[in-house]
Amino acid sequence: MDSLCAKNGSHDKMMEEMKSMGHDKKTCTVKCIQLGAKYVLYDARTHTTYALDNQDQAEAFAGQTVRVVGALEKNKIKVGSIEPAGGQAQ
Repeated sequence: MDSLCAKNGSHDKMMEEMKSMGHDKKTCTVKCIQLGAKYVLYDARTHTTYALDNQDQAEAFAGQTVRVVGALEKNKIKVGSIEPAGGQAQ
């Protein structure tokens, strides 16, 4: 997910309020990144947002549910690997 939409826990509000953000999670994420947002890992179960140290590695997984392996330091993950977990992310 992107840091702008993670504040709401969903892309729905952004896509509803700004039609230019597209109609799917991937498009919304990419457009938010173009506006200056950062890629983040959002855990919908706990409503927690984690910053990712490697933005380039996260880019390929915009809008997807992923599994991130790495080292957690406070609320930032030093990314070791990212892989698809299937389905669509928030």
